[in-house]
Amino acid sequence: MLQAAQLSFGYSEAEDRISLRVLAPEGRILNILLTRRITRRLLAGLTDILARSSPILGRVSTDDRIEVMVLEHLGALSTLKPPSTTEGVPTPSVSQPSPMAEMESVLATRVHVQTLSDRFVLQLEATDGPRAEARLSRSEFHRLLSALDQYAERAEWNLKAEAGWLSQTDQVMRGRNAAEAS
Repeated sequence: MLQAAQLSFGYSEAEDRISLRVLAPEGRILNILLTRRITRRLLAGLTDILARSSPILGRVSTDDRIEVMVLEHLGALSTLKPPSTTEGVPTPSVSQPSPMAEMESVLATRVHVQTLSDRFVLQLEATDGPRAEARLSRSEFHRLLSALDQYAERAEWNLKAEAGWLSQTDQVMRGRNAAEAS
């Protein structure tokens, strides 16, 4: 199984697939293709995992939970150092692929997420079993979710309704901006 040093996204209009490129420390690249169906499930699952694992959410009222998750999300995105590419989700020990690196492509069939005390372990499977694994901090997990959501929007897949609290990001920000302007 390939251990990720860096993750980045792309979109193939011809195939109507989001591609999640996994770069290993030794420069090997695996291109994991995500269908609309698995992306919909991923958006719903990742937002749910972030909410269930939130150290803050249990201490706030039910009415404030969506806003708290949105603010955590926006805070996580604003505190991360920008990656080397706009689509990248950096993880420790990043190395650049060699110019002639071969890239294998597989279709994702399952995604598993394990929640640890300080990390999330994302495991991506194809029909022949586990293919890649990434260990992500909470902030990196938020960045992964954001990139996936942005690529689903670029693909015009209309998955916002599946994204739980993430779908409320724009609404919460408009409300905060209106309150600040008053």
